[in-house]
Amino acid sequence: MLAERVIEWTEEWKQQGFVQSIRTSVLDALEARFGRVSLAIQAAVNRLQDPGILRALHKQAILANSLEEFESLLASYQVG
Repeated sequence: MLAERVIEWTEEWKQQGFVQSIRTSVLDALEARFGRVSLAIQAAVNRLQDPGILRALHKQAILANSLEEFESLLASYQVG
């Protein structure tokens, strides 16, 4: 029973680390393209938990024409 719980915790920690690394990649891409990223955008990205959404946002961080365009897309993920 305890061994199963330890395995669950380990998987949760791995998932959290994976999600955090994608968040960092999103913010790094934005900073590289547009310079300083507002605290509001940083906070919004850091609230996201879904790796699929974060990966989509990473692509958009690379492809967006402006930080405002990215922020608009980010807001659409915050609804709901």
